[in-house]
Amino acid sequence: MALITVDNLKPGMVLADGLSSPKGQLLAAKGTVLEEQHLRVCRTYGVRVADIVGDDGGDDGGENGAIDPEILTASEELARSRFLLADHHQAVTAKLSETFADLIAREAARGKVPVPVVPDASTVPAPGPQRKLTASDLQAADEKLASLPDIFFQLQEVLSQPRSSAHYVGEVISKDPSLTAKLLKLANSAFYGYPKRIESISRAVTIVGVEQITALAMGVSLVQYFKDLPESLNMKSFWKHSLGCGIIARLLAGQCKRNLDQEHFFVAGVLHDLGRLFILKNYPQHAQAALHGSLQEQELLVVAENRIWGFNHAFLAGDLFQRWNFPPHLEMAVRYHHQPLKATSPLEPGLIHLADILAHSFNLGSSGAWYINPLEEEIWQMLELPDNIVPVLASLTDRQFSEAFRVFF
Repeated sequence: MALITVDNLKPGMVLADGLSSPKGQLLAAKGTVLEEQHLRVCRTYGVRVADIVGDDGGDDGGENGAIDPEILTASEELARSRFLLADHHQAVTAKLSETFADLIAREAARGKVPVPVVPDASTVPAPGPQRKLTASDLQAADEKLASLPDIFFQLQEVLSQPRSSAHYVGEVISKDPSLTAKLLKLANSAFYGYPKRIESISRAVTIVGVEQITALAMGVSLVQYFKDLPESLNMKSFWKHSLGCGIIARLLAGQCKRNLDQEHFFVAGVLHDLGRLFILKNYPQHAQAALHGSLQEQELLVVAENRIWGFNHAFLAGDLFQRWNFPPHLEMAVRYHHQPLKATSPLEPGLIHLADILAHSFNLGSSGAWYINPLEEEIWQMLELPDNIVPVLASLTDRQFSEAFRVFF
């Protein structure tokens, strides 16, 4: 059996399992020989993958040639280091580690980049002892955000009024030509795949959703605000990870058997590490201390943050979102994405938790953390996702990522 994306299905392939819509409606039985009409049905009902008898090549891109053993060894060593704190008894974690090593090896074999060197604490200069940050420290730093563009605060008002019309939201966003252009580009890209061109921002709001596009617009404004940070964090790599997390969160929401709002998860994924940027911009020595401590103690970066700061970036982002009137479910998804089972409703932060881990596993940029977080298997089971969906998600993410990244950055 092999999970094949809909774009790669061909007439004559045989279903190894029943083909169902995202809502569970059976569209074709196990053993069906696919015809053109089945492919049209897949697209109509939003089916993304199908389980096919045999291995028809899928998305390997014809890159199955031998890879230098030294590259393979270095890639496997890198994977062992990144997944050092993960639970290797989990089948899905083993698959993610294998996928990560394979992606690194293939990139190196194609001459794109050498296999990265495993870092240690000596690669990050150790700052002096750091005091724990206080509420007054964070409040003073938050006041600096008053320099955000006016459009951000106008959108903040929109979010505080849940019944805002698409026309009104369109008028607010249209005051910023650059923001309008980016959102229209995204709405008209293959990322959304709408058959007719969307000419106005109010139409985009109608299709994508008032709350979703408002939060997304605020996210774009925040991206611009944090663009000039110290060189200690590679901002391009950071936003690659953030966007990758958003795309994967959207895909997971679509694959989940529950009826979930995909755009809500995209926004949450893009903004999930905002708290880390906030500290880096306002307290760079504290950010450096957490990174150094993580490598020195071989502990998760979020654990080092709690130890050194007295809180972590996820809880900080949750507090910021609360002050900015972001929707409560968006705030919770970000606040608990490292501890989803502690949330009142673990599904939403759990999905961002998985997307964050998958984005690192697919080698999509970096949030600054070295060690990949352990995966909460209960969340994976809650979403009812098969272990063998990992390569399909990697392929789907790769197809959507490049265009979305061009739109944003």
